[in-house]
Amino acid sequence: MRSLRRPRANKRYREVELLNGAVERKFIRQVYLGDSIAQFRCLKSFPAVIPLDGSRLLGQDDDDLDRFPGLAKWWRQAEDRWARNRAPGNQLSLKQRLDYRHGISQQFPAPAYRVAFNKSGQYLAAAVICDPTVVIDHKLIWGDARTHGEARYLTAVLNSTPILTAVTYLQGRGENNPRDFDKHVFRLAIPGYDPENAAQRQLSTLAERAELVAACVVLPEMSFEAQRRRVRQALGSDGVMADIDALAQRLLT
Repeated sequence: MRSLRRPRANKRYREVELLNGAVERKFIRQVYLGDSIAQFRCLKSFPAVIPLDGSRLLGQDDDDLDRFPGLAKWWRQAEDRWARNRAPGNQLSLKQRLDYRHGISQQFPAPAYRVAFNKSGQYLAAAVICDPTVVIDHKLIWGDARTHGEARYLTAVLNSTPILTAVTYLQGRGENNPRDFDKHVFRLAIPGYDPENAAQRQLSTLAERAELVAACVVLPEMSFEAQRRRVRQALGSDGVMADIDALAQRLLT
């Protein structure tokens, strides 16, 4: 494993020496970051060292950490860099920061179906995550769904233009555009999923069709904003988004 320095990393960490070493495979998981989600499609995930031993996270003072020499060496080096570069007054250990407000530990055991959407941006982008081993970063808002049908229904509603229009009035604004969705979405009157409701079932079916359209979009190496734009354009050209928007408008009204 080699640590990754993101272009938009906090200035405090841009000069920190990168880590490089071997870590036991069981502690390497794929992570979805804020830019890993497009409408009805998951984009690139990133490998990360997550010290999850079964159901709990290990820290540098855990006796069990030394059972895994690769992880132990990596984690203590990372802990040392964190302690030397964290903000003044921040006394959290690396493990405490990683699992702030139980953001990691509450994800396991993971439900079969999770719905995730971006925490900020100009457009809402939501997708279903079916991989129970994936870790979801704090830049995404996520929730579990009881069935695949419910998960698809939620993505159809969240990706719809009526929802984007409604939540815009609740957002703070950046320099040019509205910025943070956060949990404002949950202030909207989105009906809970009822499999007996024909309109909701149809939205779920349309979401499945939208997933197929999104999956077929060729996405070369480019910014995630450009990749999301390509997916949105394909959904619009196919006509599936117009169908979703019309049903979502009726549902929300």
